[in-house]
Amino acid sequence: MAKLLITSHLAHLYHPWLLLQITGPLIRVVSDRFAWQVKAAIIDTLMLLLKKSSVQLKAFLPQLQTTFLKALADHHEVVRGKAAKAFLPMAAVHNRIDALVIELCNGVADGEEPTRSAMLQALANTIRGGASKFAEKSTTLALGILQDIWDDDKEEVRTLAATCVGCLGTSMDDDVLNNLLDNEVLAPPTSANEQQRNLCTLSAALSPTTGCVARVWSSDRQLPIEREVVRGLSSKNGDTACAALQACGNLLTYLTAEEGHTSQSLPQSILPAFVTAIQGPQSDQRHRGCQVVADLAKRSPAFTDEKPVQTLVLPALLTVAKEKQHMYVKRAAERALVHCLHLRDGTWGVDMAVSNMTGPAASVLKDYADRVLGQVADLTDDEE
Repeated sequence: MAKLLITSHLAHLYHPWLLLQITGPLIRVVSDRFAWQVKAAIIDTLMLLLKKSSVQLKAFLPQLQTTFLKALADHHEVVRGKAAKAFLPMAAVHNRIDALVIELCNGVADGEEPTRSAMLQALANTIRGGASKFAEKSTTLALGILQDIWDDDKEEVRTLAATCVGCLGTSMDDDVLNNLLDNEVLAPPTSANEQQRNLCTLSAALSPTTGCVARVWSSDRQLPIEREVVRGLSSKNGDTACAALQACGNLLTYLTAEEGHTSQSLPQSILPAFVTAIQGPQSDQRHRGCQVVADLAKRSPAFTDEKPVQTLVLPALLTVAKEKQHMYVKRAAERALVHCLHLRDGTWGVDMAVSNMTGPAASVLKDYADRVLGQVADLTDDEE
């Protein structure tokens, strides 16, 4: 059914009778008597329906909310994860978002693992999808609960809580946001965990989807942000470096989306530190760096086409692509190269990059593109 929904024309899903016949039975059959694979598939299908016909499904929101909340306590991790993801499209159309936030906050505050982590993931997606609709009391409640746990010893909890706090910037008034950034996030960290937490918060606040980037990247805050990002990029702690890479990618996406911004107008310490971090000692760090470059190439292709960027970034990606011990890192580097070189649109991107580069790097890039990257470009996103 999910494949049918993916391939169906949107207009065909607008018929109320059809939605009623599909959605109602799916909600009714989600129960503990089914294997986790079936429950996960049903939640996937309900999420697709929400994404494709969200307005038409408003009448089902109470039942969907109950279904997804129950699935957050499922014994299987895959079911919990898919249920948490479903809160993103649901929050975008939810007409009682504050009641949902209160219920999730109570679950985060009082729940036990692994349900608490699933509740936290659901809260993060609810904030991403609906923070602009939050009442002040919901923002205050969520911020208080999240700051109680954003120093948690567990990396997953700390990262999720910090991400939620950053996304909440959309619904914070200026005084609250400024106090959070200036006195917490950009204050000198006292530990590696605190530094990673601050960078995760900053990364979320700088995300293109958050809606508060212009308030975060204010003229009096640019140097402190640059300092903290560069410090994180040079960290020997893998979690900290990964958070800094994501924050840097979000910042570069924002800056290069503005008219007139080029690599020459960026903070000068950012790009060299970013390229060095992509080739860091930790495999997860290199993997995250390649993912960030791929996202940047898709969002800001004009930036990654610039000669100063190509001469720094492409050799770094080629170095990571030679990875033999960790194939997932190698594949991520190759995907990033495919996007940077526009190989799904032909070979003109390779020709341009080769002309921008000098020395052996140009011939190495051309050879690797001919031998390997062309095959990677032929794969779909799912096959990658």
